[in-house]
Amino acid sequence: MAKAKQVSSKPGSTKDSLRKTLRAKVAHKKVFSTRSNTKKPASGPSKKKPSKRSRGYRQPKAEPPFPFSNQPDYLAWAGDRIDHKRVKRDEERERRARKDALEELRARPPTNQRSFHMGCVVDDHSLIEVLGLGRSKEARDIYLSSFTRKAIAELKSPYPPMFQYAAESEAAKAHWESVCHYTPVRDIRSKPIDWYPTMRLDLTKMTVVRANESVIFYDPQSPEKPVLLVLRGLVQDEAVRKAIGEMVLKAIVERRRDRREDTGAIVPIGYTAGARNEKKMGMARNQSSLIHKADVRRCEREDQENGSLMALLWNIMRHSLPEGIIADYDTTIAAHNLDRLSTGSNKGFEVMLDDGKYRFSSGALAPPTALAGWNYARYTHNDHNANEYMISYTSHCNADPSRGGNFYVAKYGIYVEQAANTCVAWKEKDPHGTTIIEPVRGRQNFGVSVAIANTLVGARAKAAKRAADGGEARS
Repeated sequence: MAKAKQVSSKPGSTKDSLRKTLRAKVAHKKVFSTRSNTKKPASGPSKKKPSKRSRGYRQPKAEPPFPFSNQPDYLAWAGDRIDHKRVKRDEERERRARKDALEELRARPPTNQRSFHMGCVVDDHSLIEVLGLGRSKEARDIYLSSFTRKAIAELKSPYPPMFQYAAESEAAKAHWESVCHYTPVRDIRSKPIDWYPTMRLDLTKMTVVRANESVIFYDPQSPEKPVLLVLRGLVQDEAVRKAIGEMVLKAIVERRRDRREDTGAIVPIGYTAGARNEKKMGMARNQSSLIHKADVRRCEREDQENGSLMALLWNIMRHSLPEGIIADYDTTIAAHNLDRLSTGSNKGFEVMLDDGKYRFSSGALAPPTALAGWNYARYTHNDHNANEYMISYTSHCNADPSRGGNFYVAKYGIYVEQAANTCVAWKEKDPHGTTIIEPVRGRQNFGVSVAIANTLVGARAKAAKRAADGGEARS
C-alpha cells in the first residue's frame, strides 16, 4: 500500500504560494525570472537605474511633456542638477535669519513717550487720536486729498510680462537663475512644473513711485475706483508697529510656510479652507507640530492675540483708506456669511504693547485671513480671490530698493519702491509681482496682507449645504 504523503504545517515557500494563488503563466514569470536577486559587489557610489520614461528627460534642455503626478517622477526628470545639500543650507540660513530678526525686534527699546502702566487702559484718547481711529468720513476724505492723484492708462501688454520673474540687476538675475537650477520645485501641482524664466527689468518703461511718495493711481475710464494706492506712514505709533512686526515674525518662525515657488516665505494666519480633498473652514493649524501638540491652549491664545492685532490694524485701514476699498471687503464677507478673526472677547479687543495693555471697546473685526510675509518675491501673476482688492502692509524694511524686492503692477507699468510702514492696495486680478531680491546679509522686509480666498467661500457654501441636507434628513 502506498505511503501517505505527509503535509507540513509550516508555511509554504514562495514558489508554492505563487503557484497556488496565481495563474500558472504569471507564477512561472514571477518565480523563474532570469534576473538575479543577488547584489553586485560595490565598486563605487551606486545609482538607481532610470526608467525608460525618465531617461529621455535627462537630455539637456528637455521639457516635460506633461505635468508630473508625483515628486519622484519630477526628481527623475530634474536629474543631477538638484543639489539637496545646498538647498538645506539655504533653508537653514533663512531660518536663522528669521529667528535673529525676531530676537532683534523684541530687544528694541520702546520709542514712544508713554510710561509703563499696570492693568488695562480702556479707549486711550491720545492713542486713538495718533492712530487716526477717530477720523470721520469727512476727515478721512481730507486726509486722502493730501496725497498725489495720478491718472494712468492701461498698457497694451503687461510689463513685466506674465509668468516671468523680474530682476533689476544682472547680479540678482544670475543669483536667482542659479537658485532655480539646483533647487527642486516645492509644489508639483503647479503648471508648468519647472521654474518660470527671469527677465532683466527696464525701469525706463515704468512709472516709478519713490520710497517717500504717497500716490493714488486711477484709470481715466473709471476714476472712482483706484487701481493702486500707495500710502506711506500708515501706523503713527511705534509701539503698535513693533507689535504688528512681532506678530508677523513669530508666525514666520513658528508656522509652516506655503508651498510656493518664490523666494522668502509667506504664512497664513486665521481661517483657511483646509485640505484640498476635504474643504472645511477652520483656523489654520500650521504651527510647528511640537508647539501644537505640547500646548493646544497656547495656539488658541495666540490666534486670539493675532486677531486683536489684526483688528487694530484693520480699523486703522478703515479710517485711512478710500471707502470703496473697505466696502469691497465688508460686502464680500457679508454676502458669503464668512467669519471674521476672533479676538476672544465680546467687548472689543485688547492688544499688548511695550508700555502695557490697551483695550478698544469699539471697532470692526479683521477679515478672515491674514498672510504674513518675509522677504517675499513672486513672478508676474494675478490672483483670483473672492473680492476685488488686496491690501498689504509692510511694517518693517531696512532693504535698499536698488537691490530688489519692489512691488509692481504690470497691467499699468507701475513700480513701487519698498519702504517701512507702507500700505499698498491694488486690484488683485491685475497682473502684478515683486522683483527678485539680491542676497544681502541682514536684509529685512516683512509685513502682512489681508485676503479673502475663493476657497473660503467654497468651504462655507459646502458647510451650508451639508447643514441644509442634514436638516432635511432629520425632518
